[in-house]
Amino acid sequence: MSADSVLVIDELVVPNKGAHEHATQFDLTVLSGLSSIERTNKQWDSLLESAGFKILQKKTYAPTSESVIVVVPKA
Repeated sequence: MSADSVLVIDELVVPNKGAHEHATQFDLTVLSGLSSIERTNKQWDSLLESAGFKILQKKTYAPTSESVIVVVPKA
């Protein structure tokens, strides 16, 4: 990735509190079927920070927590 790259992530971002029923049901489905989880807002922040990215924008576009996260490499 070059210094002027932009990464756009379209993913379910589960709120830290008050998640929509759809998001929690999908999280349980992913857990039981794939032994995985949907990440919370806090977990996304931590993951992207540790991977060396700076978050430019985080926009939830559906009431069920589907979101777009726009990040760039840290300088």
